Amino acid sequence: MDGEQGTAAVREAFIERMGVIAQADGMPRMSGQIFAMLVFDGEALAFGELARQLEVSRATISTSVRLLEDRGLIRRLNRRGDRQDYFQLADNAYVEMLR
Repeated sequence: MDGEQGTAAVREAFIERMGVIAQADGMPRMSGQIFAMLVFDGEALAFGELARQLEVSRATISTSVRLLEDRGLIRRLNRRGDRQDYFQLADNAYVEMLR
């Protein structure tokens, strides 16, 4: 397995595992997977990109990001000239997660 394929496999496993952990903590699995994507990728991701990569409906993404926003784990960004919302980790996401 080369470096790029290895990284992709590690990323996929991390995202899936974080979903399972979130579900065990009483949150929707998808919320954990979205959080994991933002942690692993380290950059803001577009709403549509989250839906595409996780292969779920936009409604599912909407519900999950709203929960993560309410818990102070992620924040919504707007980019000039782009009608799509973007999401990134909140500045204090790890502190909020521990609460």
